[in-house]
Amino acid sequence: MSEIGDPGAHSADAGTTLIEALVVVTITAMVSFIGFPKLQQGFLTLAQHQTVAVVAERLRGARNEAIT
Repeated sequence: MSEIGDPGAHSADAGTTLIEALVVVTITAMVSFIGFPKLQQGFLTLAQHQTVAVVAERLRGARNEAIT
């Protein structure tokens, strides 16, 4: 029997293989490609809402200034 700390002991599943690493990278890339356009659209929508808020605030300020 070999102990866990025995440097001469080799196990069939002692680490990750190149195939396993490539599968993980591939799955991560696929999820990123699916999620990135939705994230990009979300940022665009947020920027549009912020722009509308700034324009509305400036119009309110101009109206208040015109009234006074």
